Amino acid sequence: MSSSSSHYLTPQGPVPRERRRSTSAILSGLAEVTHARDKFMVEMSVENYTPDELSIRSEDGHVFVVGKNDKKNHPNESTLKSFNRKFKMPDGMDGTGLSWEICKDKVLTITVPRKQIEKT
Repeated sequence: MSSSSSHYLTPQGPVPRERRRSTSAILSGLAEVTHARDKFMVEMSVENYTPDELSIRSEDGHVFVVGKNDKKNHPNESTLKSFNRKFKMPDGMDGTGLSWEICKDKVLTITVPRKQIEKT
């Protein structure tokens, strides 16, 4: 097996071609949603937004992402860009543990861990 395809493998086997992360698809506005035993992840482009222009929260088993960008072009003219995205989390995720980061290529990665089961 060549090393170039090794990043498409999981403990359950190879990832189908349609589920492999496509940077060009993410940058074109599509979101990649993945979940594993221990976490739920969303990756999406936010190239036209700063962290201050984003609102990311979890509520009622969903992750909500809102972006608003209001730029003043001239004293009497402005441009408003906005988006709203909603992602259903699988059962058993801990929305209070939601974390996110924006990497240098302006891809937002949201991670939600699975709820910890308390052992008695």
